[in-house]
Amino acid sequence: MSAQQEMELNDYMREENDFFIDNEKKRQEQIIKKQDEQLNKLSENINTVHEVSLIINDEISQQDQIINEVADKVDHTDSRIVSTRKKIDQVIEKSSSLFILYIFSNTKIS
Repeated sequence: MSAQQEMELNDYMREENDFFIDNEKKRQEQIIKKQDEQLNKLSENINTVHEVSLIINDEISQQDQIINEVADKVDHTDSRIVSTRKKIDQVIEKSSSLFILYIFSNTKIS
């Protein structure tokens, strides 16, 4: 191979290498651009999920507060029912004693 042919071959190989490198660089840039777009979409989705989770947290907090208020009212009502039941039992006990006393006092002894 002559010196001229070697130079032409080297020039050809250099051009091919430059072409390959340029194409690879463009391909890499496209890949990076696509990855950036996907990361941006992922970031948007993560932000949306975060916002939804905050809304859910607020809703759960509100419902928890409502449940606690209802539980307190149920406890208060239960206490009142127990107290009322005791009073009713006392009235029944007194009234049955009075009834027996009434029967006994109205009974004629012969």
